[in-house]
Amino acid sequence: VPAITVATVEPVIIQNCRLRGKGHLVSALQQDTNITVRNCIGQGVNPNVVNGKPGRFVTVYKPRTLVVERNTLLSTAGIYADGAGTSANGITVRYNRAQNIEGRLSNGAGGYLTTFLRTQFLQLNNVRATKNMEIAWNQVINEPGKSRVEENINLYLTSGTADSPIRIHDNYVQGAYPADPASSSFSGGGIIVDGGTANLPEAAGFVQIHGNQVVGTSNHGIAIAAGHDIDIRNNRTISSGKLADGSQIGAANVGSYVSNGYRVPGTFFNNVVTANTIGWMNAAGRLNNTWFPDCPGTDCQGNSLLGTTVTPAMEATEFTSWQQKLAAAGAKVGSSLEP
Repeated sequence: VPAITVATVEPVIIQNCRLRGKGHLVSALQQDTNITVRNCIGQGVNPNVVNGKPGRFVTVYKPRTLVVERNTLLSTAGIYADGAGTSANGITVRYNRAQNIEGRLSNGAGGYLTTFLRTQFLQLNNVRATKNMEIAWNQVINEPGKSRVEENINLYLTSGTADSPIRIHDNYVQGAYPADPASSSFSGGGIIVDGGTANLPEAAGFVQIHGNQVVGTSNHGIAIAAGHDIDIRNNRTISSGKLADGSQIGAANVGSYVSNGYRVPGTFFNNVVTANTIGWMNAAGRLNNTWFPDCPGTDCQGNSLLGTTVTPAMEATEFTSWQQKLAAAGAKVGSSLEP
């Protein structure tokens, strides 16, 4: 049962609250809702029934507007917006602090199974041709053995417009692991644009991914698996391929990739990856910074690729620089209700 259910198209502001529950914390399955969730702390709780699913912090269907800002998310299944093929007026996700996005199913005895539901800090699914979408200044940290996220930020068959692209900027994303971090079976990562279709109006597109830091997110850091007019630049993508205790991440793979994974014609073009700093160790302990099989010409050149072994100490430096970046911008993440 959701902690809060929104069933009106009138503007709803949920703020300065503490939410805790075994299901979704804010749920709006009626279309055309206009919801703001601001300065709240959301705590997910183990459903404690066998195969029980973790609850989202916010889940909405065909929203008219959605704003999620300055919240603290603890062990939730993140934020999910299903556009169902329609365009919204705008979606804003800013200044949130998320710890341990949870996708593991409950074992019914206070623990978790290795089976899972694919969850994200944020997934926009089929939100098409929508202006005024911004995902910025969020801090997302997942710990091994305490979380199970797929991609931290996933745009699936989701698009902005040529004059108002989706802006994903100045986020800090750390960690993405299977239930067993030693497992080599894991497809999750940091930030991805995804979803195959040969129908151009339905395809992902018009996305800017700039100024983010993505650290230790296993399978990939920042990736394009589908879509058009996607611009990735000035990001830092760093991974040692190891946990803090020095053990190997079994699914460690590649820092950044551009691959038309669905092999569909007519919807994969005008994608650029440039001016990024990338240093990524794979599961074999070798640098594997980039893989660009479907990035022609100079579109994926001009990146700074580290040529030396990336260490856990270098990953820790990324978090220090993130904190300095927040201080320099006068920015603060998370709810003011935190101690």
